[in-house]
Amino acid sequence: MKKSKLKIFLSLATFLLSLCLITVFVLGKKFIQSQRIPDRFWKDFKVAKVQIDQHGIPTIRSDDWDSLIKAQGYVVASDRLWQMDLLRRKASGRLSEWFGEKAFEHDKEIQEEDRIRIAHEAAERLPEQEKHYCNVYAQGVNDFIFEQRAHWGIEYKLLDTEPEPWSCKDTILILITMNSQLTRSADVKSIATAWSEHLPKPWIKFLFPKDHRWNKALFHQSEAKGPMLPTKQDWLPQAPLAKGEYKKINFEVSPALGSNSWAYRGQAQHFLANDPHLKQSVPGIWYAMKLIHSKEQWVAGVSLPGIPGVILGMNKHRSWGFTNTGEDVDDLLEEQLSADKKHYLDHNDRGDSYW
Repeated sequence: MKKSKLKIFLSLATFLLSLCLITVFVLGKKFIQSQRIPDRFWKDFKVAKVQIDQHGIPTIRSDDWDSLIKAQGYVVASDRLWQMDLLRRKASGRLSEWFGEKAFEHDKEIQEEDRIRIAHEAAERLPEQEKHYCNVYAQGVNDFIFEQRAHWGIEYKLLDTEPEPWSCKDTILILITMNSQLTRSADVKSIATAWSEHLPKPWIKFLFPKDHRWNKALFHQSEAKGPMLPTKQDWLPQAPLAKGEYKKINFEVSPALGSNSWAYRGQAQHFLANDPHLKQSVPGIWYAMKLIHSKEQWVAGVSLPGIPGVILGMNKHRSWGFTNTGEDVDDLLEEQLSADKKHYLDHNDRGDSYW
């Protein structure tokens, strides 16, 4: 009898859970659809002609460059305003305003670099044409913010907040954070430094190689040897871990990279693959689109939300991409500090040390 009641209870609970999930899915889908700008809006769009295909990829047409870039800012904001805002806050060290103490350490590190002031100054020092289009793009983003309050996105409703106006400085902030992400290798070097205190040099060279058999010039160079396995005399003695000892080992999972992209030209049969080395994200960091100024002047590819133009793509004449090699982009410097933490140990030309 008890088993029968339990089965009835589980069946009822499963039914109610399924009903709740279906309700959430239906209501959520309707809410998301209500957040999207209706397709008919783009047909009446005053600045430029915008057509969005079945995959959600926009094509923007205008014979005026300002209108084209302004429309790009508007269209990208219609799809990715929250992502742009999140990138801006991450770049300027303002995530804590949304997410509280969990983001404090990140914000502290970023603000110590004074990125907001640097972005302001960099935006002012841009060449006049670049500054102009940077500001025109920002105007398009702001037109969307001011005109389409109902389509900002569910994230703003959940956080009970509103997007701030966009500026050229915010575009520079995104460029700064992308640069930081793609040039940071000190963390890996700090791990190598810790291992170097416990392993012989042959093992350090093997585990953290500075050369690879593929790392060679295309012409006039013999085959590179790459990292060599240490000889048996340098092998370390094997010993089983004590019971529960394996729990103390920190196994870090490498982040999955998912920004590889391709460009293809049909008639010329040109194919270009590139690997920017960016991590996967939801939504993806790239935004596919096509910008058409005339039959001769057009570009198709992907942009970064918050940055005008197309970064990886193709036009009538060529296709292009970027690959981050990550060979040696920053350095780790270990300093010995004095007891009061106000001085560090240095050496003069003769090798004498001083504080």
